[in-house]
Amino acid sequence: MRRLAVALVSLLLVASCGGDDDEPDSGGGLALVEDAFVVDLEPLGDSRVSGTADFRAVEGETQVTFNLVGPAGTAVQATLPVHLHRGTCADLQPGVAYQLAPVGEGGSRTTLEPTLGELQTDAFAITVHAAGAGGEHVACGNLSEARAGTGEG
Repeated sequence: MRRLAVALVSLLLVASCGGDDDEPDSGGGLALVEDAFVVDLEPLGDSRVSGTADFRAVEGETQVTFNLVGPAGTAVQATLPVHLHRGTCADLQPGVAYQLAPVGEGGSRTTLEPTLGELQTDAFAITVHAAGAGGEHVACGNLSEARAGTGEG
């Protein structure tokens, strides 16, 4: 009887050591978030363009809202193309996975068909391009490094 009690206690201890679903997994990926997450967009090169992309579940789709700033925190005045690519900022895959609305005067909003969960099951990176044809990347953020919640308030 004592062995059975020790075995049950051991089993309970092992079961309680499972991961917390609200924390990122050890591989650096985002734990699945049900309704919203934020991706920080970091400047590339000397662009000084940065900001956030808020991903929010809206009626079975995903709404992405951008807020970009330029030097000294000023709103970006140019219209900048934005895309989701497969891969990471360090290793972008060729081709655009999802076209997003260009960011003008610092912000934009796009609705995508994939759900938040679908976007979190593969590696994606958001790229912001310089204005004009063939614009180089000026900012990037990895969905795998997102944080739960929204960038608002």
